[in-house]
Amino acid sequence: MGPAKWQRLVRRCCCVLILTAAGLTLLTGQATAQEFTVRNFPIPIGIDGEHTRSNVFLQFEMKSYGTSFSKFAAAKLDPRETMFADLIRGIQGNNPRAVEKFFVQPRPRKASPDDKSGVLSTPPMTPAQAAADVVGVYRSAFGNFENISVIAQVLVGSRSLFIWDANMPGRPRRRGFSVEMEGTKLVAREVIGAPVETLILSIFEDGVKDPAAYAAVTDPHMRYRQPLAIEGKNKTPHEVALLFNGEPMDFDAFGETSVSNPLLLFYRKLFTAFKAHK
Repeated sequence: MGPAKWQRLVRRCCCVLILTAAGLTLLTGQATAQEFTVRNFPIPIGIDGEHTRSNVFLQFEMKSYGTSFSKFAAAKLDPRETMFADLIRGIQGNNPRAVEKFFVQPRPRKASPDDKSGVLSTPPMTPAQAAADVVGVYRSAFGNFENISVIAQVLVGSRSLFIWDANMPGRPRRRGFSVEMEGTKLVAREVIGAPVETLILSIFEDGVKDPAAYAAVTDPHMRYRQPLAIEGKNKTPHEVALLFNGEPMDFDAFGETSVSNPLLLFYRKLFTAFKAHK
């Protein structure tokens, strides 16, 4: 093979290698950007009015974004991401009519038959009223939604919890909107009165104040894993679960056998008071 042919061959091989490397980099970048992974985060608990990191963990599937809303919205989005982006745009543009097309009110909590408070829930708003309310409230509370960052998407059963930050002075402002299927169409909701989503948001908000304490742990080595009840059942796709250590118990909360453990004694007194409606 002559020198000229050899040089042409080398150039071709180099081009193929460069294109292959670029393709692999692109594919790897796409997979990283689109991949959900299982994360384990320590849960904050309230002690004397302050949140403290506990040794109980919450496990869920999550996709990180960590970018401005403008960059998020300019990327290639799936249908759920698109609906979340449309909701943010509607609030930013002060456009309740655009939001009304897909925004629905939070699910009302079921009334407990033991609730004797006599408090009545407010009547539901019309779709137009609900859209106008959410646009007005969020624009007022979060600086007209001018500087939103998209933090993550967390899978909660069949729902997608999109976590965002308003980037305002003062305390962290991590909040979320939920996107889910209702019947045959996607809808968006506020996260109000949803205990699992509220717990997840508390982890992210405390994580801003103390990132090291609330960083995800690959394997916290907990003995027990208990899925939380989502959509009325414990077993569901995309579980959210508690991870914790503990000691198995076979304890009758309403029994009369003597108890030496002070925690179990407190537990029995508490349940006895509940039973007596005190």
